[in-house]
Amino acid sequence: MPLSPTILNNVNLNQHSKPIVSIILPTRNRCHLIRGAVESVLNQTFSDIEVIIVDDGSTDKTAQVVTNLNDRRIRYERLNESRGAPVARNIGISLAKGEYIAFQDSDDEWLPQKLEKQMQAFEVSKPEVGVIYTGFYRIMGNEKHLDSYNKCTAS
Repeated sequence: MPLSPTILNNVNLNQHSKPIVSIILPTRNRCHLIRGAVESVLNQTFSDIEVIIVDDGSTDKTAQVVTNLNDRRIRYERLNESRGAPVARNIGISLAKGEYIAFQDSDDEWLPQKLEKQMQAFEVSKPEVGVIYTGFYRIMGNEKHLDSYNKCTAS
């Protein structure tokens, strides 16, 4: 279903019961990284989202960090024992309310316009397009390298 201009103008989640995009974020023992990952999603220019954090049995302070973020768009699901990132992702998908799904890893941070650009790519794509992906920067120490996929691409 193509997006309407209203959706691309970031209608606030308060105005309807269902977010446009559900971001699934599995994590395990990443209390030192999870805040940056989640805040990079919450600070997107496309804001009609929910963030589903599936904690894969963390034994550190991940739950406390997530709880302190205190944003109504965050949903937190904690597994009692580790079942692996694929299971955590699938649980997140089963909880998702959005029309679209995006995946975020707990050690990654998104640039502010990532979702907006991806949703605009969906808007201009043919109806049979089901996946939009982007490139990424790999940061190692003080070095930043752009992956070879440096533009939004539809598949």
